[in-house]
Amino acid sequence: ATRLAALKVDLVAADLSDPLPPGPFDLVVSALAVHHLDGPAKAVTPVSDDYDRPSTRSDQLVWLADAGFEATTTWSERDLVVVRADRPG
Repeated sequence: ATRLAALKVDLVAADLSDPLPPGPFDLVVSALAVHHLDGPAKAVTPVSDDYDRPSTRSDQLVWLADAGFEATTTWSERDLVVVRADRPG
């Protein structure tokens, strides 16, 4: 946390249904969060029908591309995936 404070970094933990904080953003990190959004597919990882609503990697890559990001999968195993998304420019 001390190193981040020196870099003028704001750490925000929020509910996905909350409004987004004001931007612009230089970097956004999301871990184990997107699967809580509505989507047509369920993952192999055990999920709770009343809480988890995972979407496919393909859907998520499309969403990132539609938002102007160049997204690539850097690692995947079964239904787990790490995606890197950069905004060109």
